[in-house]
Amino acid sequence: MSEADHKVEAHKATKDEVKQAIALLLSGVSSDPSGVAEFTASWWKRLMFKHSAGPRAMGQQMDTFVVPGPDGILGYLSVQLGGSAASAFEWGVTHPLAQADGQATLRALLDAAMAKVEDIGGYDHFYVGLMAGETGGIQVLESEDFFEADYQLVQMTASLPLALPSDAGSSAGVHFVPKLARAYKADMERLLRLDYPGDTDAADTAAAMHLSILGNPKIMEVELDVEDVGGEGMGGKRESVGFLQFNRYKDEQRILYALAPRLWGTPTEVGILRSALAPYLSKPGRLRLRTFSRRHLGASRPALEALGLTWAESVWRRYVVAWEE
Repeated sequence: MSEADHKVEAHKATKDEVKQAIALLLSGVSSDPSGVAEFTASWWKRLMFKHSAGPRAMGQQMDTFVVPGPDGILGYLSVQLGGSAASAFEWGVTHPLAQADGQATLRALLDAAMAKVEDIGGYDHFYVGLMAGETGGIQVLESEDFFEADYQLVQMTASLPLALPSDAGSSAGVHFVPKLARAYKADMERLLRLDYPGDTDAADTAAAMHLSILGNPKIMEVELDVEDVGGEGMGGKRESVGFLQFNRYKDEQRILYALAPRLWGTPTEVGILRSALAPYLSKPGRLRLRTFSRRHLGASRPALEALGLTWAESVWRRYVVAWEE
């Protein structure tokens, strides 16, 4: 009899079951197998996670739920809490998600995790990440009332070094103001919402997720000189029109940004990006440019393709369930 033929239930992992979950993760049973493979290619990172970082994170700092089986656990999910959003830090099931057994295991893990988050209280979103092609997992999530978040779904990429056209865009009146990420959350949330004009629910979801995983990246607020009706400068007054977030991963420079809709696809947006990218364009590596919403990058795509960047869908998806306290 398969696991799908009887009631499948998950429970909070014991210390031994946390070890089993870590072993599964390190063997590639994960929502992000390619990321795990890259991580475990380093023997010392693998050793540190197995004996130190993994048990601390999944056994002490988070609640990990498992589905037991006759010969060990059939799946695991660790719940991470942050801001107003909770998330699945990592999860995996031993049976394929295209099969009923795998789907039953994932459904049991989700039910246990969501019950825990609701019991704790104070969180209005819970999200789960998975690969875009994992249709079986997506089917389970949608059956549990999860929806796909409009959050970093598309991107523009390029190989570096990259030479931009000398006449690309206009940075006249543009100013970058450095910000400390942890002290900038309220302003970041306000400006992030610019990427979702007229869609409060999508903005709420993106803000909850982003602020829960922010970390401490480099942040630059974008300000523009304010002009009066006649086109003259207003005595040094400036308007905040967005922000850029910079992260580095190996040889890849990543920039995520939000911007006022009136600037999407304009020479001003191109000028802003050209100025922001200038320190990185001459160095070898990769460039990955993302907006928060699909709508923003869709509007800006032609202008950015003219710079030599290539449009691509993200391979990673986040599915969210939201509830009111």
